[in-house]
Amino acid sequence: DAFDASLQAQPHAQPAAVLPDEREHARRRTPSVATSRAAAVPPSSVPAASAKSAAKPSPVEEEDDVDFANAIVSDSVISWELQRLHDRTMELLSRGEIVPTSFGSRQQALEFRREMIEIQVDCGQLTPELYQQQLRAAIGKEKQRSAELKKVP
Repeated sequence: DAFDASLQAQPHAQPAAVLPDEREHARRRTPSVATSRAAAVPPSSVPAASAKSAAKPSPVEEEDDVDFANAIVSDSVISWELQRLHDRTMELLSRGEIVPTSFGSRQQALEFRREMIEIQVDCGQLTPELYQQQLRAAIGKEKQRSAELKKVP
């Protein structure tokens, strides 16, 4: 049906019938942020933030990568985020710049979230109707969050 086709039509989505060893082979062919040469830079070689910036708390609490990924309910948004992350990584590498190690954990969290959605679909736990309900609820939450963030100085 259209629901399964939309999930499988995504450029980065793995078909549900792909065997685990085929999935692993596909991942090895795609450059991974976590395995890029620049991502292996030890944290001690990255300059620490200045005391001035560390003393000023952010008015907006930052999400960790897992919370960020788990908040995404759309497979299309996950694909877009992964592509954006990949493009930024390639841009940094092409300029010879260091790729932040946080890119690797963000990529892993997004890939894990995608796999969880696929498992829910495969098990019948996520139906097209429930998927649409989750999308509508997420859109409402993001609109509310956007309005709140616009108020932050």
